[in-house]
Amino acid sequence: MTRFNQNSKQKKMSYYHHASSNTFLYKTVGQQFDETVDKYPEHECLVFKEENKRCTYKTFQYEINRLAISLLELKLNKCDCIGVWLPTTSANVTLTFAASKLGLIKVNINPNNTASELLHCLNTTKCKCLVMQANVKSLNCINIIENILPELARSKTGEELNSQLIPTLKYVVVVDSTTSIK
Repeated sequence: MTRFNQNSKQKKMSYYHHASSNTFLYKTVGQQFDETVDKYPEHECLVFKEENKRCTYKTFQYEINRLAISLLELKLNKCDCIGVWLPTTSANVTLTFAASKLGLIKVNINPNNTASELLHCLNTTKCKCLVMQANVKSLNCINIIENILPELARSKTGEELNSQLIPTLKYVVVVDSTTSIK
């Protein structure tokens, strides 16, 4: 497999492997996960003690697929960047797998970022969607995002944003901190 270097347009290897007793798997994370679900559907796969949540592979696959469908409804396409401004929660893990299945680029954003850091991150990565919680510990994330996106207060649910400060950002999804992404 090769990739292009943006500066020189020269082909370079995107990975390197050599002879080994462990063969290289030419599968995506989503493909490998689905195979694991087929083998162990009722085995426990995910435990989040803080949320009092336990999932089997089959249940987790259902949540992943449901979220992937929701992301497709936002008109997100393969290679679009999705900003994830969440702490480590089951919603964050589910989002990781859903994004992977769709070929989206998941951009992890530190939940403690300030408004200027968030603005810089979203512009640098050209995120089309931001998934966030309303609050992370004592940080009011809604106030932060509304300060850099005043258009958000006037927008309707499901409507694309049209921001001058972050022109690529079209959707902001707020996750309830006590549940998974709905």
